[in-house]
Amino acid sequence: HDRKVSQVEVFKMDPAAWAFTAANEVTIGDQYSNAGIPCTRWTRTQEMGFKASVNMLRLDYARDRLSVCERCEHLSHEQQVWRWRMDDQQRIDMREKPDVGPDHLIDTVRAWVCDDPQYDVGELVIIDTAPDLDM
Repeated sequence: HDRKVSQVEVFKMDPAAWAFTAANEVTIGDQYSNAGIPCTRWTRTQEMGFKASVNMLRLDYARDRLSVCERCEHLSHEQQVWRWRMDDQQRIDMREKPDVGPDHLIDTVRAWVCDDPQYDVGELVIIDTAPDLDM
């Protein structure tokens, strides 16, 4: 969306990006940092609870705090097919288990929303240059 790294206050990333494995000598988080892209870990959704994080996501959509642009085709698809697992009476399974389906991008957005992101618009300036405006 035509943003530069300098315009973003902080990038959030899956905490797993700081995990060492047999295949890496430097973590993914450290690689981003070395490239000049400052990243921090987002809140683990386990700390909040699965259902609570899904409800935060749902409420942010309902309150128009969050929207998905048309370029996010895979996220839109996941959100259309993801469902709660239902019990025999067609009620949400209270064992906090989602139905089987793609959810990697939904997990990312849930984690981001759990961090309660804010958008700072900066100083508000109103400029009206209408020639017929009488000051």
